[in-house]
Amino acid sequence: AVFTYNDDPSLVGPGLIILITTVPSGTIGDRVRISLPNKNEHLVLIEVQVFSYENPSLVPSTMRTQLPSVIPSNRPSVKQSVVPSTVPSSLPTETQLPSIIPSNRPLYNVALNKSTSQSSTADDRFISSKANDGDVRPESVVGIGNGISLTNKEINPWWEVTLGTSVVIESITIYNRDLVHNGCTANYGGNCSRHLKGFRLEIFNGEDANAVFTYNDASLDDPGLIILITTVPSGTIGDRVRISLPNKNEHLVLIEVQVFSYENPSLVPSTMRTQLPSVIPSNRPSVVSLTVSSYPSLF
Repeated sequence: AVFTYNDDPSLVGPGLIILITTVPSGTIGDRVRISLPNKNEHLVLIEVQVFSYENPSLVPSTMRTQLPSVIPSNRPSVKQSVVPSTVPSSLPTETQLPSIIPSNRPLYNVALNKSTSQSSTADDRFISSKANDGDVRPESVVGIGNGISLTNKEINPWWEVTLGTSVVIESITIYNRDLVHNGCTANYGGNCSRHLKGFRLEIFNGEDANAVFTYNDASLDDPGLIILITTVPSGTIGDRVRISLPNKNEHLVLIEVQVFSYENPSLVPSTMRTQLPSVIPSNRPSVVSLTVSSYPSLF
């Protein structure tokens, strides 16, 4: 083989979306093989995508789909990274390949433990800093109502993190709720993750009131458990990130928000240095069904 990637056996699970970004620049190949060496096991795959800047005239026209220009240039690629529609609804139905490909430079979570605020706080347990404390464990693991930020039910609720300095932002990941119970079924018609349907993410820089980048969720009913926002234009500079539910009278609930940058880590405290794992989203559990009667309908 001209290149071999071995999954790290120390990890609990390789994850739902596995990004292999360590292929050396210039690697040429015409076959890709995935195997489970030294195992007596089934091999099950949902989708395998191989990306290249190769001239699209070399492949059938049915395969010609440009990779979004923000990843990481405007050179065409053979196939767009789209999670198949057969993926469970608990995942985003369309996930673009993050801009960390093909670079093997480390990304740093520059939002970790930075100053946060939100439009209101429903309870002292649900302070805004819960959404950038580095704990991405879902409620199915830590318990319902634990590890989340939560506003009151209000018009246009919002949550914001101030990065402390302007940095070039590459991508943003939002960890959403993973529960299903009677309150969410009554309010959202299904998974608690549906409460983020129609959210807006904005990047600001300095005192300018106008966002330098805006992302509007276009999901039909469920944005998913782990939302990867990779359409940030190359070179976008910002020092604040805001998430809101515009034109809605609703609670805003978040598990974790991560803002990734290649920015020189010497510009931020060492405690903020968090490499984006090569496996996204790791071993997070699937949606858990619960019946809860002791919590208000906001859950």
